[in-house]
Formats: sequence, C-alpha cells, structure tokens
Amino acid sequence: MVYSTSKCPKCGEIIRQQTNPVKEIGNPFERCRHCGNIYLNSYKEEWITKSPIKRFFFFLQGYVWARAILIPFLLMAIPIAIFDMDVEVMKILSPIFSAIWLIVGYFVHKNASKEDIEASLRRTNDLKYVNLLKKAGYKIYPIENDLSLNITQHSYADNTYYNPEKKLDSNSDYGIRVQCSSEEVNLKQFSNESCAKVFSIEDMASGLAEICVNELTEITKICSKNNVSYDERKLVIATFAYFYNIWIVNFANITIGQAKTLEELYKKRFSLFNRKLYENESFKSVIGNEELLSEQLEKVGRKVRSAYNENSGTFYDVGISDEFILEFVDSQESKEIIKMEIVIKILKDWAHKATLMGKEIEIENN
Repeated sequence: MVYSTSKCPKCGEIIRQQTNPVKEIGNPFERCRHCGNIYLNSYKEEWITKSPIKRFFFFLQGYVWARAILIPFLLMAIPIAIFDMDVEVMKILSPIFSAIWLIVGYFVHKNASKEDIEASLRRTNDLKYVNLLKKAGYKIYPIENDLSLNITQHSYADNTYYNPEKKLDSNSDYGIRVQCSSEEVNLKQFSNESCAKVFSIEDMASGLAEICVNELTEITKICSKNNVSYDERKLVIATFAYFYNIWIVNFANITIGQAKTLEELYKKRFSLFNRKLYENESFKSVIGNEELLSEQLEKVGRKVRSAYNENSGTFYDVGISDEFILEFVDSQESKEIIKMEIVIKILKDWAHKATLMGKEIEIENN
C-alpha cells in the first residue's frame, strides 16, 4: 500500500492525499485552493508529453501487473485445494493464465482511456497550451505511428512535433529540427528544403536521439507482432548503441573531432531519456544504464567499423543484426523469427538513410 501526500510548492498547504496513486491523462496545471497559485500535478500528463514507450506501458500500470500475477494464482489455488490437483499443473498453467490476464488488462485499460486521450489531443491542438507545456519542461513526442494509439489520431496530426502549427509530412523519415527564417521546422525531404543544410552539432545529437526513440518503438512493434519476448532495458541500451554507431559510420560529412563531440552530446540525450523513462527506479539502476551505454557504444563501435568497407563505401551486415538481437532476446529461435525484419531495418532505415543524409547535410564547425 502506497500513501501519497501532495503539498502546494508555494504555500505548503496539503492539496490532496492519495492511496496507491497512478499516472493519469490530464491537464497537469492545477490551481491551489488555498493560495490560488498554479502548480504542476506530477501524476497528470498530456498524451503528447509521454514517450512512445511510456504510452505503451501506460496501459500496463502496476495494478494490471499485480492482478495478472495474483488472480490466476488464486483461481488455480482453489481447484488444487478442493480436488487435490498436482502442483506441477499449477506451475505450468499459472504463467499462461497470467499472460492472458495481462493482455486482457492491457486492452481493457486502453479502451477505458480512449476518451481521456482524445480529450488530451484536443487540448494540445492549442499552440499556446503546448508552448506552456514546453516552458514547464515537458518534451513533446510525435503521435504519428503511435503503437499504443489506434483512435482518431489523424485529426490531431498537426501537433506531432514541437511546432503544432506545422503539419508533419506523412512520408517524413526524420524529426531533426533546423532553424530556417527564425522558424523551427522539421527536416523532411532534404533536396526540397529551401534553408541551409548545415546543422549545429547539438541539433544533430538531439535529432539522432529522437530518431533512435522512434526506431526503438518500431523494434518493440516487430517483437510484439511476432510474439517475441524481450528485455526492455537491454533493448533500449542496445538500440541506442547500435543505431548511433551504424549511423555514424555511414554518415560521410563528419570529422573525427565532430564525431567525438557528437557522441558525448548523444549520451547526454540518452541520459535525459533514461532518467525520465526509469524515474521510479533506484538512482543506482538508472546510472547503471548510462554506464552500460558508454561501454556498449565503444564495444559496438569496433564491430560496426569492421563491417564497413571504406574503399567501396559499403556497409555489410556481417553478423551485426544477430549480435544486436541477442542483446535483448535470449532465445536463438526467437532471434530467427525477427531477424529478417531487423536486418532490413538496419540496412535500409539506419545505414542507407544515414548515407543519404551524409550527402545532403553538413555539421557546422564550432
């Protein structure tokens, strides 16, 4: 049992007391009934401020997991006690029933949250409100291709990125942002952009991290579609490590010094993502993720460089996809199920697109 007491940061008066509080979809800006000042309710978030992974796991909150474990166990315990059934049968059937309950709980919660999500998307159609969220420290994530959202998302496509008034091209591959005529826009078809194709190294790091999060979402979709179980933490770290190294080795217009700086900035972007994603876990565990990423970047970098032929300018998948998959999937059999889709993603969506970008844009010198 968890008890939570919230106090106004201005006057210190108690605002609310909750038992087993959970995250909700809603307007996080609330007014204190004691002093009238506006404060942020940490248990409320708008849908576009949740990362893709958080959106997925929003429908699998703690009580869903608890019921998936306890209820099947209790249901199985009754017939075992009455009919003297073999305990081994319970050990076999209990995980199956738990998985079924988990799936049912996911879709029940998802359907129950539909109206709240739609209301949130309507609120965030307001540019002024989105700007307030950004000023309050919230990051805006895309809603296009959202794995956890199959409601009327197309009518809210205008606020998929930081600029809610500028509609994202449905064929866009990247969410890197560039300053052009004092307006923040999305970099889409590079050959069609009228502004200069030179980016600061900070923008490149932010853009790569955003692309990586989208790729991470796509990989979870591949695993889920094929019923392949995976270790989420290992998947996050491995994807950030492999994506960056495959991208950097195929991106031509970058110096060694720029690559070194870019990697450090990229790790900082990962740190922000990591600390937000695992904010409810121990500090030691969160820092451990960042240390592991640094190790992975160095280790994976050596493997990826050996797969790149500088003379022909060609990147070969010489076991890279196998190593990547086995970072987060334990079963060799499961690896084979998703291998072809991962290979296509690595060669087509990572290496090939990095090569195209390298021909079109440059990183400005500091």
